[in-house]
Amino acid sequence: MKKTRKQIAIVLASMAWSLYAEPAAEKERSSENDHTLKAFLAKHAAADTDGDGILTETEHLLYLPKPSLNKYGTNSVHRHVEIPMRDGQTLAAELYLPGNGEGTWPVLLTRGEYSRWHEWDIPKDGAEQGFAYIIHDTREWEGGKHSNWTEKESSENELEDGHDVVEWIASQPWCNGRIGTVGGSGHGYASDMMLWSNIPHYTVNGTRNTAGNVKRYWAFHNGVRRGTSYNWIASRGAPVGAARVPTLPKTPYDPDAWLEFIQERGKNMQTWYFNNTGWFDPMSEGALDNFAALQHTGKAHVTIEARCHGGIRGLPGGLRAFPTHGKNAVADKPPTTLEILKGADAPDGLRSTLTYFLMGDVLDPSAPGNHTMTTHEWPVPHEQVAFYLHANGSLSDDQPDGADESLSYDYDPKDPAPTIGGHHDWGTVSGPEDQRPLREREDVLYFMTDPLEEPFTITGKIGMKLFFSSDARDTAFVVKLVDIYPDGYEFIVRESAGMARYHSGYDTPSPVEDGKVYELDLDLWSTAIVVNKGHRIGLIVTSSSEKSYEVHPNTFKPIAGYSTAPVARNTIHSSATHSSVLLLPKVPLP
Repeated sequence: MKKTRKQIAIVLASMAWSLYAEPAAEKERSSENDHTLKAFLAKHAAADTDGDGILTETEHLLYLPKPSLNKYGTNSVHRHVEIPMRDGQTLAAELYLPGNGEGTWPVLLTRGEYSRWHEWDIPKDGAEQGFAYIIHDTREWEGGKHSNWTEKESSENELEDGHDVVEWIASQPWCNGRIGTVGGSGHGYASDMMLWSNIPHYTVNGTRNTAGNVKRYWAFHNGVRRGTSYNWIASRGAPVGAARVPTLPKTPYDPDAWLEFIQERGKNMQTWYFNNTGWFDPMSEGALDNFAALQHTGKAHVTIEARCHGGIRGLPGGLRAFPTHGKNAVADKPPTTLEILKGADAPDGLRSTLTYFLMGDVLDPSAPGNHTMTTHEWPVPHEQVAFYLHANGSLSDDQPDGADESLSYDYDPKDPAPTIGGHHDWGTVSGPEDQRPLREREDVLYFMTDPLEEPFTITGKIGMKLFFSSDARDTAFVVKLVDIYPDGYEFIVRESAGMARYHSGYDTPSPVEDGKVYELDLDLWSTAIVVNKGHRIGLIVTSSSEKSYEVHPNTFKPIAGYSTAPVARNTIHSSATHSSVLLLPKVPLP
């Protein structure tokens, strides 16, 4: 009987398994003890060839077609390996070696949150280019045991796990001692986290669209649970618990502690660091924080484009991408990830470089901005300009002088304001969408400057000092920076949220008292944009953004749902003694 090509491929795969597989663990991985195999079986019941309801590693291997091996290179072999961790756990991995597997090579590593069979980051023709490739499952969230294990939102276990993975690879006979990571988004966070382990054999981090600290960059923003990205954590099988709101960090939330940690670890960093992201990517701030900690090394190279995690939408005029009006800056090119792994040295005088797109008026071809810029330091030198909120809805550099100026609104958690564009999503639904539909709501406050007489260039981190009071024990506030076009289009630049409970700091959450005024400091993260002449700088203040952030129930203690959530009377103060203010990093017009 003539065998089909698929049958031949299965036979060859079986031969490769028997010839090259390293000794199996005492108990073979199966859908009973492996989260990846359990999920695979749910989608591919036919993979269970003996029909016993259990998918073994062998069945999985024999069922799979071989696009991974074909992409890596037909002149290659595949091995399944188990990587031991210091606490006795093992991480399942798939290893691809050039030729017959005999030799030593630089190694490309993907720490695979989307399973070790994911194909996105397998290097095309890696065998022909002379690289070994290995992709492993990160530690399972279900039942994981680790000395530092608390929950996935901490991700601190990746510091030790990453160290153990790299050192194990470095000890193998097929590794020449040079190891680099590749991977994007969820496939990159574990590598981005282990960067700070300062591992001797970790030569280059070539990840993209990602950030390492899950709590700081994925799960929470100013202590408020993020919407889409936190749901991603739940989708990965994390023990996020029952749906009670507000969802609070289970371990202490101290954003400054992480920055201090990477600044200290970065002092002696020898690993090259690359990242490519976008101003509307939920992960962009992680790349900037890493660059700031590593800029002195000459080995940090980050690109920030005018996009979200993928493409972008919501531009005025129906545009599908930002135009390029000005002259793009050209940076000195560092060696690539592959060149570094092959032993390339840095060119003499190479400095760390942040290449970023300076956004601008997309409708006026003569407007400044809309071209790339380069810098060797972050934050760039800037002047912090204060724009004060006024009770008449204006936004200006004049500090209020009234004794008791304020604006109030009623916030009902059962009728939250929707998210419109912004930075919350992984697909192409993020972007500078028009915020004017929010003007129909009575729980949204607007503040804006007069039309600008000159362009105003913002580059760096945006801050907000919000003086508030509320008749609820706890509530939330959402602020949005917008570029208001002459025709009224409200181009969202950045969005942020905060909870009243953190008025005294993230380490001392406490309820608020009715009638008392508090200050809440919000970090809106960073951007680079020229607000053009004739435009207005605008600020939106409300208490919800349904997809970007968890809807707050106006209670201090978490509750099971919103059916009993009270309506809060929230007040924003703009008096001489309680001057709410937007802080913008202004730089000279390039």
